[in-house]
Amino acid sequence: MKWGDIPPLSTKTIRLQEGDLFVLTVNKYGLQVDDANLYCTIVLRPTAIALATMRARMEAVCHLYNWCGQAGIDLKARIESGEFFVREEVVALREGLRLDLRNPSAPRRRQLRSGRKRVGFKNRSSETRIGAIVAWPCGITSAGSLKR
Repeated sequence: MKWGDIPPLSTKTIRLQEGDLFVLTVNKYGLQVDDANLYCTIVLRPTAIALATMRARMEAVCHLYNWCGQAGIDLKARIESGEFFVREEVVALREGLRLDLRNPSAPRRRQLRSGRKRVGFKNRSSETRIGAIVAWPCGITSAGSLKR
């Protein structure tokens, strides 16, 4: 793990010189995270997606890096070696991505008329988002084929 990748990572919206808004990934000291920002610059920014979509995708990337930091996994080394994750790590990562990361003081469940409780927010789309950043350094597109 490099100096810039010290968890916890978070996102910060900045305005570039040309006036575009950009989602920057920073570590706990406020320093830029090279790999995540490179992914955002090369893959996400040219697609002209909305700022909220870019932020959601980069928050998923931060969640991946934070989970790897807590688990003691060097994500870049794993990707470069082709080792990726073992089954138990995939299960733990999937469960970690489904956690409700909203403000804990926010009401999590509302009562329905039938008496059942509504389940809190689940971040299932993060599973798809982090797949893209893991596949990106390997040259794999979202369709699963190799880039040429």
